[in-house]
Amino acid sequence: MAATEVSNVAAEILEATERLLAAIVRLVQSVDPLGEFVTSASEETRVWQRIEGRWKHVHFHRSPL
Repeated sequence: MAATEVSNVAAEILEATERLLAAIVRLVQSVDPLGEFVTSASEETRVWQRIEGRWKHVHFHRSPL
């Protein structure tokens, strides 16, 4: 089983386009086959857009650190 932590969250609502941009760093801790703890990190960008009055997730990108 893996544990996930989100840090360095930055979010901004772009009112003119009714979009929300969020950038985070995600840390995932798990146990490898030898029983050792392993941590991986990635940067994520997510974009939500208000469509017909509801927020919808319209874009996702992840890059390893």
